[in-house]
Amino acid sequence: EIHERLVGSEMCIRDSLKKAAELISMQRYSIQEVLEMVGFNDTATFRKRFTEQYGVTPSQYLPGKN
Repeated sequence: EIHERLVGSEMCIRDSLKKAAELISMQRYSIQEVLEMVGFNDTATFRKRFTEQYGVTPSQYLPGKN
C-alpha cells in the first residue's frame, strides 16, 4: 500500500511537470508563475525535479534556448 501511494505520488509529480513544460513552451508565464500553477511551492525543488525529468532546467526548456 505504501508503495502504491509512492508510485501514485510520483505519477502526479510527472503529470505536474508535463503540464509545466507545456506552460513554459507557451511563453506566456514566468517560471515562477508556472511552478505555482502546477502545485510546487519551492523553486529549487521544481528546478531539480524538472531537470531530472527533461534533462534541462526550466529556463533552458524555453524554445530557442537549447
